[in-house]
Amino acid sequence: MYEGERWYSCQKCQHSVPDDEKDEWARLLIDDSL
Repeated sequence: MYEGERWYSCQKCQHSVPDDEKDEWARLLIDDSL
């Protein structure tokens, strides 16, 4: 999941991920951190 976090962080900074995908990634990251 660490690679996913880096990918998400990179994409998030570039604002190139659709809101739906951002929400999905955020949900996965939150679940992973619990």
